[in-house]
Amino acid sequence: MFKWYNRKRKYYYGYYDKDNRVYYNEDSNKWVSRLNNKVIIEKYIRYEFSCYDDKKIVLDFGWSNIDRVGKYLFLIFKKSVERYKRFGDKWVYLDKINDEIKLLGNGKSKEIVNRLIELRLIESKSNRVKYNKEVRLYKLNDGFFNCERRRVYIRNSKVIELLNKRYNNLDNDDFIKWEIESCKKLNVIDDKKGRLRVIMRRLRKRMDSDDKELDYDYVGVRRKKEINLEWSEDRIDDYVKRCEISFDLLKSDILSVKEGGIEGDMFRKDNFGGRIYNVVCNKEKEFRSFLRLGKSNLVEIDMRNGYISLLCRVFKGIRDVELGNKFDDKIKDIVGDENGNDFLDMYEEVCFKGKDRIDFYEYVGISRLGMFGKVDRDERNYIKGLVLYLLNGKVDFSLKKRFIDEKYNVEELGEKIFGVSGWNCIKKIKSVELEKWGYYGFKSYLNMSKLLMSMEVIVMKSRWKEIIKKKINYISLFDGFLVGRNEEDKVMNLMNGDFGIDNCISFRVDKVYNKKKFIK
Repeated sequence: MFKWYNRKRKYYYGYYDKDNRVYYNEDSNKWVSRLNNKVIIEKYIRYEFSCYDDKKIVLDFGWSNIDRVGKYLFLIFKKSVERYKRFGDKWVYLDKINDEIKLLGNGKSKEIVNRLIELRLIESKSNRVKYNKEVRLYKLNDGFFNCERRRVYIRNSKVIELLNKRYNNLDNDDFIKWEIESCKKLNVIDDKKGRLRVIMRRLRKRMDSDDKELDYDYVGVRRKKEINLEWSEDRIDDYVKRCEISFDLLKSDILSVKEGGIEGDMFRKDNFGGRIYNVVCNKEKEFRSFLRLGKSNLVEIDMRNGYISLLCRVFKGIRDVELGNKFDDKIKDIVGDENGNDFLDMYEEVCFKGKDRIDFYEYVGISRLGMFGKVDRDERNYIKGLVLYLLNGKVDFSLKKRFIDEKYNVEELGEKIFGVSGWNCIKKIKSVELEKWGYYGFKSYLNMSKLLMSMEVIVMKSRWKEIIKKKINYISLFDGFLVGRNEEDKVMNLMNGDFGIDNCISFRVDKVYNKKKFIK
């Protein structure tokens, strides 16, 4: 077991030596005759890595750069964990101005980065992206992911001032402000044995779903190669280790938020559909078992058949909304004479009205795809994946494929599931450029994703407004959210009240996180 050195310091910023009549400047580790009257508040957290600890940073870069270099390495580490989880590589993009020049120091950043590369602590490469813009990508060496790590508070006053300015410049609307206050009330129950149990359960589900996904006819060659990778002991150990790192980052973020150390990557809106991100939503959902909102266990409430319910709302907007609604008018402008009425005729009454509505994907399996009897979980997962593939994929990618035991090509299947006019609407939306909507740099076949996410944000904000009015804390999860179990009944009544045309979208309790199941 690695043994850390003691970080306890004899002097702190502003300490006055009466005998010598000097002040201690902690930023430079020097005694000075004059010093700005600053109070160092420990609220921003970074990791110290045993493979390159603060003592080594001092030797290579000097005392004044401890927090600058330490924060820089932690920033790459944190982004790499998320990047690896989503895409399988650890190369990350850093903002040249904020993440390098301002953090490492104007005039010093290039020298520091080059030195880190020379020391083989990081790697760098150029990457050409859309519009011929070349950016630099960075990656830590593997030692940072395999060594011991500990949380330390940033104490350099200039780095704290920089991070404070970043926070003050964030686009903190009323929703993000409420989420920040809600996250300050989160508590983490740290049970290592219980955590290992849920990680292994997550792993087994992943391996099982991979096996099933191999047989799905819409899964591409690249994805099948990924699935076919052997789950060796090394790969399993790596998966468990990455989950452990992710949990520790969750704890660090929550602790930092509670202390007021809020950074831009903790709460933000994306530029794709306007979704709100927080410290919880991108972490493994199994870890919610170890969170409490105050003293209460968590309940997850989400949109029933979320993605397809939003599509129903889009089609209803074409049919039912008079001119003057900004979002629906844009959809009408794109689809022209087409509409989604045949989709609504097939599904609205059965799947999107009332409390006893039938699950959309099960209904599609039985009524449209000829799956007689009850649709089981695996069949439902296949149908859901197929529907999302049709909505989010590029039609040209599927021209040579046939689906459902070779029965349908992509055009036949699209019309079968969405109706002729509904499928024509979808194709029209996926064939236009949406720059005039403020969407830049995205491929047009992703338009359905953009618009449905935008509709999701509109719908969720209308619901969150009602929750905020009642001063109920929640943690958003894109098309759902977490609340304390003691607020469950009250919130469900609010969620499924009368919202007019949006009533095609309903909410359900998806998960009750019970400590007895996982935590000793």
